[in-house]
Amino acid sequence: MNYQSIYLIIAILVSAIISVVYLHLTTIDSIRDEYNTTITELYITINSLQDKLAQEKSQNLLASEIIKNLSNQYSELSNEKEKLEMEYQELLQKYNNLSLQVNSTLKIMEEIMKNHSKQEEWLIFKNLSQWFRENSEYPDPYLRSKILRECSDGFNLKIPCAVYVTRMEYGYNNRISEFHTLKKFIEQGYGDCKQHALMLRELLRSLNPNMYLEGTRPVSILDTPYYNYIVYRDVILRGYTPQLFAKVSEYDFVVVCFNTEKSGHCGVAISSIPVQSYQNLTWGYVVDPLTGITLGDLGGKYIVCNSPTCAKEPNRILMVIHEKWIEYFDGQIWKRLE
Repeated sequence: MNYQSIYLIIAILVSAIISVVYLHLTTIDSIRDEYNTTITELYITINSLQDKLAQEKSQNLLASEIIKNLSNQYSELSNEKEKLEMEYQELLQKYNNLSLQVNSTLKIMEEIMKNHSKQEEWLIFKNLSQWFRENSEYPDPYLRSKILRECSDGFNLKIPCAVYVTRMEYGYNNRISEFHTLKKFIEQGYGDCKQHALMLRELLRSLNPNMYLEGTRPVSILDTPYYNYIVYRDVILRGYTPQLFAKVSEYDFVVVCFNTEKSGHCGVAISSIPVQSYQNLTWGYVVDPLTGITLGDLGGKYIVCNSPTCAKEPNRILMVIHEKWIEYFDGQIWKRLE
């Protein structure tokens, strides 16, 4: 082997070594760059975590302060609650003491009222019976003429029409509790069911004895065809049918008062039997003075109350107002004033 060949081999080896070293250096540079990048990212992440940690620490401090304030408020409210409970117990004791005193006073007053109730009751209803005797006539001749003109053909009077015409002239107020005279009823222009019932009763009593009466009632499954009852001109009651009564002379007319499902009410009893007392209310009809509709039969749906248990039941007659007397059920027995 000559020197040229040796030099060539050495040159090749040196070149290979240099290439290998260069490759290693390049790899080291790449690794160093990746390392630097990773270090930078970790630094950024650490800074971000430190910021978040600082924020959470600040929030924790704020939450601790809020919890501390709430705890103080809770303690104050607990103390106030205990104080109020003590005051409540004191007031409750005072209330119980006062209740005992009031109950004792009421018992004394009840005994006093029992001793005088019969006398006072007599005086009150004695005045009422006199009031009814003084007002047992129809108080409005003009309205009576209008009713006969609008609601009668001379032979037959339509009760719902008469009631409707009356209601056009006089209003209804169910908050009236006292027994107004019919004169005052006319003056003030309205009344409760008692005044309207008295008006209807006196109208019926003032009619020609030979005039027939007509009412109306809801239709039943036996009614064919389906009726719409004409009350007044174009005023119609849908689902109602005419109900024909006999002559005026064949009936007696009284006001009856009774309980309903919700309150009390009064109507006009058209009795087929002369009414000498509440015991005669066994045959006839009860008419609503505010609509003219037949509410039910006497002795059927509407019966006289004769025991304490029925005093609060609906449709039990508790008072009868005749033109000459009043009878009422006091919860135990019937009483009569005339």
